[in-house]
Amino acid sequence: MKLYEIVIQHRPEIAHAFLRGFVLGRNRDEHFFECAECNISTAHLKKHIADRLGLSGKFSNYVTEESLLEPLKEAVEEAKSILGIELHEVYEVTGLRFDFTVNVFNKRIGNQLKQILEQRDDTIQLQGYDPKEVVHEEAEGAELYAPEHDYELRGKGRAEGPFLPVLTFYEQLEEIDQVESGKMALLIAENS
Repeated sequence: MKLYEIVIQHRPEIAHAFLRGFVLGRNRDEHFFECAECNISTAHLKKHIADRLGLSGKFSNYVTEESLLEPLKEAVEEAKSILGIELHEVYEVTGLRFDFTVNVFNKRIGNQLKQILEQRDDTIQLQGYDPKEVVHEEAEGAELYAPEHDYELRGKGRAEGPFLPVLTFYEQLEEIDQVESGKMALLIAENS
């Protein structure tokens, strides 16, 4: 299934309501993802220019399924004169990536994290992730802010792969307080 990033020009609440209404009205099992809500960076050249000009609140970025793309273009074109809404840009999405840092001081949480990492979708690549796990048995029972913890799991890396598996993986890591994940970045096809 191909996915596309679309940039809609209008106030975010109007763009979101329009897109949600459009998808609900089609009454099909189709989905879209709001980039801001999913913590996905939308750094494109036009976005940077809009930010500099103070127009950034007038653009909203979404990732949609291919089946929505052409019907959505037609619907936006029809609504343009009434709502002033425009479909500004379209990019083919090939995947997602994000950087993460691990600082775990609890063995149970460390085991939970290792399980999430091991059971991730096979299509997700971990780059640069070389965790260091240390057990200090002499420090067992040390408090959280003690100079030495009885357990440490540290590391950092990058996850990259197809959109939906990486989005799910990101959400799983976000559930663990001791993992810090940066914003996700869309991987855009070179021909877009």
